[in-house]
Amino acid sequence: MNAKRFKQVWHGLLAVALILIGTGTLGAQAIFPGKVAKPYKAVDMGNVVSVGRISNNAEWFWRENPWNLSRIKSGVVVVGTKLSDSGGRLHTAGFICRVVPAELVCAEGELLHDATNGVVGSAIGLTGDGQYAVGYAGVNATIWNNWNYPMERLAYPPIFGSTLRTLAECTNRPTVANAINMPTSPDWKTVNDYWSAAGYCISSDRGERIPVRWAASKEDSLDAFRLPTHHEPLSTWNRNPKPLPGSAFDVNDAAEFVGEENGQAAWWPKGADLPVLLGKNLQEATGISNTGFITGTGIFEVWAPPLTAFYPFQARGFIRTPEGKIVQTLLPSKDYTLDLRSGANKINDAGIAAGYMMRGRDDTTMRAMIWNSTGAFADLNDATAGLPPNTVLTNAIDINENGDISAIGVIGGQLRGFVLIRQADVIFNPFGN
Repeated sequence: MNAKRFKQVWHGLLAVALILIGTGTLGAQAIFPGKVAKPYKAVDMGNVVSVGRISNNAEWFWRENPWNLSRIKSGVVVVGTKLSDSGGRLHTAGFICRVVPAELVCAEGELLHDATNGVVGSAIGLTGDGQYAVGYAGVNATIWNNWNYPMERLAYPPIFGSTLRTLAECTNRPTVANAINMPTSPDWKTVNDYWSAAGYCISSDRGERIPVRWAASKEDSLDAFRLPTHHEPLSTWNRNPKPLPGSAFDVNDAAEFVGEENGQAAWWPKGADLPVLLGKNLQEATGISNTGFITGTGIFEVWAPPLTAFYPFQARGFIRTPEGKIVQTLLPSKDYTLDLRSGANKINDAGIAAGYMMRGRDDTTMRAMIWNSTGAFADLNDATAGLPPNTVLTNAIDINENGDISAIGVIGGQLRGFVLIRQADVIFNPFGN
């Protein structure tokens, strides 16, 4: 090939590459920000204290007006916590938001009641089918079902507004349920495989966290069991070592739990005598998928030239693949002097993790992010349409199997809850540090 022909081919290839990059096909969001697709549409849930889990596609009864019979709608369900005014006193209360994707509004939101018909507490976890939530009311871990609607599910126990049983060593101390699973084929002959919930309680004797799993032992209750942890080292001064403290943050449909043991990320495979500690630099595991992906936050060493720009430790989210590989979540700048940091909250079966990033010690502004299983990232502020003016999405709390997300945002210093409905494929950016 002569030099002239070579130059013509080279210019042609360059033109094709620029077209692909400009359309986002190569994922070059940082290079051409004006070309970023917005695959998400935002649904505003109003002012919140916190936002919890999001379900997969769910069904519920809905009454158009007092004269019409109830009919079933479908969409996603999100739980969280708002401030409620009861008797002139503000307190927190769990709430639900049902979103029909075609309508893109938060419909039929309501506060969840405790056993005394009060609304104090918080809703945190949610089953994949959107029918059951967990959290706490007062100091008691609580489970809600059917959202106050007369939707009979005869295969499941009627435990609306029930307080989950508490370990004897945590009596009258705070108990929190963070997550609950819903196996697709419950079998009452093996009832302990039917329902599991994850959380922790505060021990009465030492005031330490105890990781707790709840399991169905009867048709009307979930009994509490301590998740096993390693013991303190045996020494001359400690002849009776006690189990190390910890917390459970998530559970998948195979009843595998993740959390932390004494400040180290831990995974409890089903039936394990002790947790698997995922790495000395990994602080907590906050999400586990049904396909074996685990996500959480750790401390990683970061080297960058010149050596004067060396920040030895940064907090970063991580993804552990089913093969056991630890993937660090990438961030959108190669300037290590910014001291970027991130955290990952939950992960779906496709290995997409939801979380946040922040600029550093002097800039506490957070940005809601998602990452794929290779660590490539997408900033949800750039990927979401329909946000109110001046909104900054600060934290992606949970992601379902469709890629829909429950998130927190800020408008004028006020926390707002959002449901982000995915309507197109997400372009992930692999160019980060």
